[in-house]
Amino acid sequence: MELDEEDEGILFNECVSLWGKTNIRPSVRYSAFMFMNKMVARYPDLMHEIELLTEDHYLETLSPGIKLAIKRIIKKI
Repeated sequence: MELDEEDEGILFNECVSLWGKTNIRPSVRYSAFMFMNKMVARYPDLMHEIELLTEDHYLETLSPGIKLAIKRIIKKI
């Protein structure tokens, strides 16, 4: 699906909101993170925001497998 910049911004903000809710399912948070990661590839200025959103307290409630996958992605960025 093609989104314009405004829609991408709205979706990015929703994903950030989902990611920040550490009490929801790890799979939902992972999907939100994956979209945020795609946006960082397109808009490198968002990297600082991703760095803040991957601090330890955001990763604590994730399953070990998802936590490892996220850490691998962070290393690549």
